[in-house]
Order: sequence, then C-alpha cells, then structure tokens
Amino acid sequence: MRFHQLILAAASALTVTVTSASAQSPLPPPFGGSQNTYLCHNINGARALQYEAGVRDQFGETNFEILEAIKICNPILESKVVPPGEEGFEFPPSRSPQVHYICYRIRIGNTNALGKRFEVRNQLEEQDYRSDQPVELCIPTEKRH
Repeated sequence: MRFHQLILAAASALTVTVTSASAQSPLPPPFGGSQNTYLCHNINGARALQYEAGVRDQFGETNFEILEAIKICNPILESKVVPPGEEGFEFPPSRSPQVHYICYRIRIGNTNALGKRFEVRNQLEEQDYRSDQPVELCIPTEKRH
C-alpha cells in the first residue's frame, strides 16, 4: 500500500449567502473559502484504491484507508429553495464553477475526532451537533464531460 500524509483544513462553520425575494436572510453571509454551494451525486464504475492516509482536521487526527470514489459534488449554478410555508430564496451562483469535489469511501483505522461539539449556522439551519465517525474524504477535483 502507498502512504500519503494529508493535512486538511476545514472551515469552522458552513455558511451560504441567500437572497430572498422578500427580505435578506437573518443568518450570516459566506466567509473565506470557495463560497460555493454543491449538489452531490452518487457515481458508478469506481475502481478500488488502496491508499493509506493520516489526516488532521479541526476535530482531531484520523488514520484510514481510501477505498473508492462514491460521489461527485458539482457547484450549483442556479437554485430555488422554498422553506415550508415561506417565500423562496436562492443560493448565489458559484464563484468557482470549475471546482468540483470527488468524495471517497474510507475505512477508519483509528481516530480521536469523535464527540467534538460544534455549531452550524447557514441559511437552512442554526444547529448544535457532535462529531461522529468519519465516513468519506472529499478532494477538490477538475471535471470534464
């Protein structure tokens, strides 16, 4: 097996800008990073990989095997979101439409990244969560049709 040491930096919270037809969202606009919203699709025909990886993110350190690609995430170009009983809003068009993500299924060797508490604030929710077992690795990718 080949070994790759990956150091991943993640945003401390996920945010998306929303423009409502009636009013601005009360939740925060995007900060830093790509400021894109993605729609992820399952993929078929992935070949098996056998990479070993060790990563550190904001929850801790995790060692795992990268098994195979499981989804592609495309930046959203146009959108309409309608919450129950409310007027709809839009996610802004992608600022980096060439950046996609391929997500890979992983098998955990060991991790200390479990049970970390965090808060998410975006236009869909404001919620407290706790981290659980890592399940996939998503890597920025170029895509051609």
